Amino acid sequence: MGQTSILLGKILMRNWISLIVILFPFLVNAQVSVTFLHTNASCFGNCDGSATAVGIGGTFPYTFAWSTGSTGASLNNLCAGTYTVTVTDAAQNTGTGSVTIVQPNELTVTVETENQICGVAPDGAAFASVTGGTAPFTYAWSNSAGGSTITGLAEGPYTVTVTDFNGCTAVDVDSVFFWNEGIWLMCVPDANITCFGANDGVAHVNPMSGTAPYTFNWNTGATTENISGVGPGTYSVTVTDVNGCLNSCTLTLTEPPVLTAAVDSTAALCGQAGSASVTPAGGAPGYTILWSTGESTATINVPAGTFTVTVTDLNSCTVVSELSVPGDTVALEVTTNIIKNALCLLGGSAEASASGGSGDYKYSWNNGDSTALITNQPAGIYTVTVTDQSTGCTGTATAEIMTLTSDLGIEATMTMQAGCTVGGSAMATASGGILPYQEIVWDSLFQGLNISNLSVGQHVVIVTDSAGCIATDTIQITKSDDPTVVASQDTMVTCASNGSAVAAASGGVVPYVYAWSSGAQTTKAPNLPAGTYTVTATDNVGCTATATVTLEEPEDPSVTVINVVNASCTTPGSATASPSDGTAPYTYLWDNGETTQTAINLGPGMHTVTVTDAGGCSTISDDISIMQPDAPTVMTQMLTKANCNGGAGGSALATASGGAGGYQYAWSSGGISDTETGLSAGMYTVTVTDALDCTATATVTIVEKDPPTVALNVLAAATCAMDGEVEATPADGTPPYSFLWSGGQTSAVISSLAAGTYTVTVTDDATCTAVDSVSLPLPPSPMVDITSSTDSDCAVPGTATAETTGGTPQYTYAWDNGETTATAVNLSPGLHTVTVSDNNKCTDTDTVTINVIGSGGVNVGDFVWYEYNNNPDGFQHPIETGVDSVSVMLIQAGPDGQFNTPDDIVVDSTLTDTLGKYLFTCVPPGEYIIMFGNIPAGYEFTRKDNVNNDCKDSDANKQGKTDPFTVQTGQTDNLCVDAGILWICDNVVNPGMICCNQTICEGGTPALLYESVAPSGGSGDLEYLWMQLVQYGSAPPTWVAIPGATDIDYQPGALSETAYFMRCVRREDCFEFKESNIITITVLPAGSPSCPQFFSDFNVSAMSTATVQVSWKTQPELSRYLYTVERSMDKTNWTVVEEIMGHEDATGLNAYEVMDHAPANGMNYYRVKRRSNSGAEALTDIRQIEIFMTKKEAMAVYPNPVAQTLYIRNLMAYDTDVRIDMFTTRGELLISLKVAAGTMQNFEVPMADLPQGLYIARIRFDDGETKTMKISKM
Repeated sequence: MGQTSILLGKILMRNWISLIVILFPFLVNAQVSVTFLHTNASCFGNCDGSATAVGIGGTFPYTFAWSTGSTGASLNNLCAGTYTVTVTDAAQNTGTGSVTIVQPNELTVTVETENQICGVAPDGAAFASVTGGTAPFTYAWSNSAGGSTITGLAEGPYTVTVTDFNGCTAVDVDSVFFWNEGIWLMCVPDANITCFGANDGVAHVNPMSGTAPYTFNWNTGATTENISGVGPGTYSVTVTDVNGCLNSCTLTLTEPPVLTAAVDSTAALCGQAGSASVTPAGGAPGYTILWSTGESTATINVPAGTFTVTVTDLNSCTVVSELSVPGDTVALEVTTNIIKNALCLLGGSAEASASGGSGDYKYSWNNGDSTALITNQPAGIYTVTVTDQSTGCTGTATAEIMTLTSDLGIEATMTMQAGCTVGGSAMATASGGILPYQEIVWDSLFQGLNISNLSVGQHVVIVTDSAGCIATDTIQITKSDDPTVVASQDTMVTCASNGSAVAAASGGVVPYVYAWSSGAQTTKAPNLPAGTYTVTATDNVGCTATATVTLEEPEDPSVTVINVVNASCTTPGSATASPSDGTAPYTYLWDNGETTQTAINLGPGMHTVTVTDAGGCSTISDDISIMQPDAPTVMTQMLTKANCNGGAGGSALATASGGAGGYQYAWSSGGISDTETGLSAGMYTVTVTDALDCTATATVTIVEKDPPTVALNVLAAATCAMDGEVEATPADGTPPYSFLWSGGQTSAVISSLAAGTYTVTVTDDATCTAVDSVSLPLPPSPMVDITSSTDSDCAVPGTATAETTGGTPQYTYAWDNGETTATAVNLSPGLHTVTVSDNNKCTDTDTVTINVIGSGGVNVGDFVWYEYNNNPDGFQHPIETGVDSVSVMLIQAGPDGQFNTPDDIVVDSTLTDTLGKYLFTCVPPGEYIIMFGNIPAGYEFTRKDNVNNDCKDSDANKQGKTDPFTVQTGQTDNLCVDAGILWICDNVVNPGMICCNQTICEGGTPALLYESVAPSGGSGDLEYLWMQLVQYGSAPPTWVAIPGATDIDYQPGALSETAYFMRCVRREDCFEFKESNIITITVLPAGSPSCPQFFSDFNVSAMSTATVQVSWKTQPELSRYLYTVERSMDKTNWTVVEEIMGHEDATGLNAYEVMDHAPANGMNYYRVKRRSNSGAEALTDIRQIEIFMTKKEAMAVYPNPVAQTLYIRNLMAYDTDVRIDMFTTRGELLISLKVAAGTMQNFEVPMADLPQGLYIARIRFDDGETKTMKISKM
């Protein structure tokens, strides 16, 4: 065994160097293995890799079989991927291995630019960013510069080509624009004019970008950043920076309206002080008031006289007004008198009288009465207010109605003792009180004076009189003694069972009731047969006693039956009874009801007679038999069957036998002979009567005739040309036959059939049917493939060959150029289609593209598209779709050598396909333009050459024409002549104006932003979009669309910092919005002079899991305030809990509290807002409290006690329904409510009309839990 070393030395590759040393033993018949030498792809997407397989072991020479089909040791021009080779040695031993060709990451470059600003000197810049590829990189810019960054650029496009270490390249382009937007300014009105007519306004401009220093030029002539001492009006300023960039802005200074103080007074009447009031207006709200009396509120109480008031607004502007208060000193006196006090439930009455006035009085009691006299009132204190309707003076007095003691009484007496089963009786006697008595009721709830069936023991009776007073009494019911009874024979028994017995009772309580064992219920029991009898005596109270007595009896009579006569089929039999013994005369009773000695109406069968003698003794005879002749019998049979589907045609035969002969027939269908015809399927009955009128009955069933059958025969199989044929052959049933196919045909044979299932219904002459189906299979379709083709050089047509498999030979061919052979030899450049048809007329198609080769011409064409969302950017996006049927003309200049003149020559024309594509093939060298036309109505061409990418932008002007372009011999195809179209939009010209700038306090809600000037220009519906900028930043500012703000006006929510708003507007179907003016909402911090914060003693506390108490205290109040308690879940959106007026106590602390009965489950935030008469607002800071509720606690019911309305608040959404019921204390249902699952419904229950007292509220949950509350109605 020898050993050979093979050194495969250094191999230099493009991207790497590898040294492979392979040392292996060379053994005959050893195992074959394989290793590789390979070169990776140089660039992403390049196919220039290579691989060489080296066999190891086995017996030389080797053969190679690659996964690509190649059989050499080496592969070249490889793309990235994995390649497998099988190496086979001379001894047919094999070894397999794989090699992977990799490629570097794709080299890309992105260019970003900085625009040239306002100055004259070029100062733009471009930056190239590279990803992928293999470092290092070189950069080649279109302005011949190098490096990844170039500066000092003027306006225009700049293209960079990046080349990596492997020679791979990438290209990108971007443009530097002349940025002449100007500097960003904010014109700030620092101080409006303080008082009407004063010229003390102040403003300044704030440059927010650009380069200092700046120069300023106001329309007033001022050249400073600030202006002051100016009156109301609009001021504009132009600011220029050191680079020459400039911009302008405007502001408006306003002055307040004239400050006025309107005064009013009420007379000092009825001995009371009058009032003087002032209503400030105009100026700057936030007024202070000073009266000549020294008081500072808007309204003061004063005697008659003349007064002055000075009003000072927020800007210290003042105005003085004077007024006179008239008056007199007359007072009204009111007295009351008790007419009648209250008694139990009977109300009292009181009367009021007035003096010292005009005599024209109006009365108003605190119970709602409006007359001098009030009646039927419960005990209590009543207040009356009397108004003199001539002077308006009032006076008040009170009256107290007392409660009297009732003399009502009642006495109960026992009228009967209680017995064994009967209760005792009693009587009640009422006295005193107020007649009539409303109710006399016993403890058994019985109502009335006399009561019975009382049990032994003590009982109570209650009387109620007309005044509602109550009296009671008790009575004792005792039990009576038990009775005794004696029974004896009164009359002996004869055979007529006419004995009798008598009973005599004593003791107990008369009268007595008797009950004999014979059923008698009197003292004497009559009509008794011999035997022993028991009597029970029951006295008047249900007590009993028992006695017995025995009676004897004589011998009974006997009877035999003679003269028996049998019955016929129509005549009954007869028999006679013969009695003996007993005591004559006798009476008779036969078992058929006859009562004579001879019975003459006996039917066939066994009979008896009962004989009774004069003593009432009875006997029954032995059975006697009455015979009757045999009845006939009848047999039936069906002669013919009925037609199908309810048809007639059936018949039946009846055959009678037995009986007396002379048969008569009666069929249920109406026939009277032995044979019945014209019958449909069903059951029939026949009755046969013989000569003795004896009858027999039988039935017969008529069935329908047998249905036909049908067989289907395929006469011709279906082809793709729909020429199948099927025949239906009927049998059985009743000819002739009719046919109905599933396709509606009515003949036995149907033709021109496609593949599918066909069903026929055959109906015979008896309307019987048969149904069958047959399926015609779809023949196999051919499959055509174009297996080879040659391209065209514009002078020589291209060729293509189609091969067909499957289907049913023979095949025919149809090319789209009219050729009909398998090989087409006259194909022009472009896409071609061949259609093959087989012997079953089934078809298939395939396509082939004939390319242009050589220098005979160039292909020109590409794409016409719809601009997505009507965006006129003139750039193709993947989402945009093509426009079909657009006419495209290839035009050369005419003899004058000028385009767009009448002598232009249309060289070729075509239409875009369904994808919006078009193509002119074999265009010879020359200069051309392309004209697009026939675009859809209502559309126009988009922007031309809007981006620096000729293959992606639109090349047509508004008339659909491109710029001239040149076709040169040998150039590549020009497939970049495109056009975009969009809907014609008639947009607004002027976006209108919105109003108005505002100043609010932190946390406040600004007023509605509304349209002050409507948009104009254009046509179609208007669309709005509101934008917000929280704070200005570096230029340009970033505006954000407000979600859902698409109406003509916009209501901002609460703001915590200064914000800016503008409204954008466009016409429907237009893409571009026009922007309005900018509105500034200036937010002043809480605690600033214009937004005071009152730091009261402010607290929140949980009174329960469903109630929060909000309380605060203020310093002495020198003005009248409105306090608003607000709750929030997020400290942004606030809900009003309650509003209350201030105490206006200027002498000490003012304390307030509000109960929130509907806090949310979770964290709750509270604050208190204070508003003065002048409209000035102040806020407390925010307090928070977290509430955790069970489902019972989340149902709040308040207030309790309640006078007018009961509120039911659901603070939690439940998984199931919840029911709320309200009852009286007697269990009467007043109202029933339901809270649907998943909702938070609230209810208001009116309580004003319900009487005072307690009510029960019950809340039921579906899981069985309940919550019950007592509600007190005031």
